[in-house]
Amino acid sequence: MHLHTCLLVILCSLYTTKTAGEDEIRQNVKEFIQKGLECHNNPALAISVVKDGEIVFAEGFGLKNISDASSKVTNRTLFGIASLSKAFAATLLIKVLDGNKKFSLSSTVADVLEEDDLFYDKLRSQYATLEDLLAHRMGIPSNNNIRLDDSLTRESLVGRLKYLKPAGGFRTSFYYSNLMYGLVTYITERLGGRKWEDMVMRELFQPIGMPSSSFATTVDWDKVDFATGYVDKEGKRYEVPNEFSRLWGLLCGSGCVLSNALDMAKWMMFHLSGGRNTEGVWVLKEGILGVAHKTQQPVPPTTITSYLTRPTAPVTLSEDNYGFGWKIGYYRGYPLLTHTGSTMGYRAMLTLYPNQKLGIFTAMTGDDPNYIFRSNLNSYISDLYLHEEPWLNVSTICSFPEPWFEKKNSTPKTAIDKNIQPFRANDSYVGVYSNEAYGDIKIHIGENNKLMATYGYASFLLFAKETKDDFYAEGTGLFTALMDFTTFRFVSNNSSDIINTLEIPSFESQYPPVFTRRKAVVTNTSSSSYITTHIAHAYFTVLMLVVTVLW
Repeated sequence: MHLHTCLLVILCSLYTTKTAGEDEIRQNVKEFIQKGLECHNNPALAISVVKDGEIVFAEGFGLKNISDASSKVTNRTLFGIASLSKAFAATLLIKVLDGNKKFSLSSTVADVLEEDDLFYDKLRSQYATLEDLLAHRMGIPSNNNIRLDDSLTRESLVGRLKYLKPAGGFRTSFYYSNLMYGLVTYITERLGGRKWEDMVMRELFQPIGMPSSSFATTVDWDKVDFATGYVDKEGKRYEVPNEFSRLWGLLCGSGCVLSNALDMAKWMMFHLSGGRNTEGVWVLKEGILGVAHKTQQPVPPTTITSYLTRPTAPVTLSEDNYGFGWKIGYYRGYPLLTHTGSTMGYRAMLTLYPNQKLGIFTAMTGDDPNYIFRSNLNSYISDLYLHEEPWLNVSTICSFPEPWFEKKNSTPKTAIDKNIQPFRANDSYVGVYSNEAYGDIKIHIGENNKLMATYGYASFLLFAKETKDDFYAEGTGLFTALMDFTTFRFVSNNSSDIINTLEIPSFESQYPPVFTRRKAVVTNTSSSSYITTHIAHAYFTVLMLVVTVLW
């Protein structure tokens, strides 16, 4: 009896110690998050941690809407997870291809879509595979702002890609591309015969057990619990309209998924278990998910990994390779899979340690320059659950990269002088400018004789720079504070000095898209009278008809 009592005391003691340890970790995490939210000025945050097949932490912090003090974030509050959607796109494609007797990940895009002229050159058009799209090894710059064009569809994207000039080698360079994951989205729809969102819901969300997750493209915002997205600009905070999130999420597999801490915990356990749900049922056939977690392409270092390199920093972090929707690397020598997500108003990050069966998900509203807050938050939580001595604390989460590196002060944004007069009259720039990949941009005159640009669902005021025919574009309406572009450059014909093209280096710096004017303007500089060429052409036609009749 005495022995039984001793054993009972020992077991109770061990349980109490374990519980106390878990409670201490949870309290440390909460204090760390609260301090981080304060100094990094993020309105809302959700986090979940899974370990050994269990959810050990899943909570919400802050406010869903800063104008409502009662709108507390919970572990069921939805956030935009941005590029964490890419892992869903890759996983779904893997599942759709499983059992397909005709196609596999190594199939060429040309064979799948039955098209020969898909990309800028024959090399990519003939040999690019689904694997190349998923691993970002096409060598084509992002050209992300094509997504602003309201005439863009997942299907029409296919016809535009061939006009995008590569900047890197095929399969020898890493160019992160939302457009390529948009193409993956369309290809998956073609193979699966249904809308991408519907397939994710049926093939992943439902069997994994993610009942609340949705999509920015289809969600009814009035019927869900979600955190409003915010961006900060020049000391002011702006709300991201839901309509913008819907339009910007069109390509979906690149970044349209909405989820919460509880659902993402199930997603992490699904990957850590090799493809099973929490009930142990295989959602994907055993072994096939592993291909997404294998190295496919080296990637350049990010800002955060450039800091965390021995011997200057206390720990080492590398994210040197890319799989399918996952970065692959090491933290403190532990192998990891990770990815970040950034879109207007939302920031997210997910990290998996496969060998330790540990997963960490964070999502927040507001800004997070250079991924510093979310990356360091994941590092701190990693240390706690890996039983390592944390190298960050409630002080250094705010001071980072100090004391290890000198903090670089951000360069203040140059104030726009809105009183500079354009080099020529506003009418000289007016017209519709077209690009085969990007579509049309309309330059027109708005209220108070202000020169404006409209591209798809985006509209901008144009303010002249000191350099000839260069303008700064400032977002208006839906885009107030969301998007500004540093340079719209109008180019004239050397012989006639008539504006005939518009270049936008801000859209793609390496190969700025050139928009050709469909309706040019003839300028009489001496009299300041402006006659459009199509009017002149019509006048000439009428004149010739009169001459013919008289003759």
